[in-house]
Amino acid sequence: MPLTDRKSGSAFVMTVPATAVSGGSGPWDTITVTSQTLVLGGQGIRAITWSPHVDGGRYLIVGGPASTDDALDHPSVAHYSLWSWDGSGAPVLRIADLAPYAKRPSGVATFTIPNVTGARIAFSENETSWNHSREAEHILHWPVTILSP
Repeated sequence: MPLTDRKSGSAFVMTVPATAVSGGSGPWDTITVTSQTLVLGGQGIRAITWSPHVDGGRYLIVGGPASTDDALDHPSVAHYSLWSWDGSGAPVLRIADLAPYAKRPSGVATFTIPNVTGARIAFSENETSWNHSREAEHILHWPVTILSP
């Protein structure tokens, strides 16, 4: 789907070499940046993180409204989903509707807890009142097995 405005099309990912981010040698004008379009069912990327706990290592992507205004002004129609991605192929839809796990996720991470079996997946969730007068951030975590088919 071609990108016609910020609320249509697919998500766009830019890859910057780690040496550029970590202060590697060489002038910035010699950095090669690659890009890729990700099809997330018309959603934008709300969060992306690397997880060593999913399928031997995958990016986890929270898909959601392309506009923060849509998420805040129309929370009843805002839709969020979770995708995994190997970094080169097409993203794989893991959870079509994140509503049972997080209302408005703004971040995702996986982790382990000492002396507890299995990894956990956490969603950070931003809660803003309808008139934007109050904000809170919640962290909700679940067994990573919620990603299993």
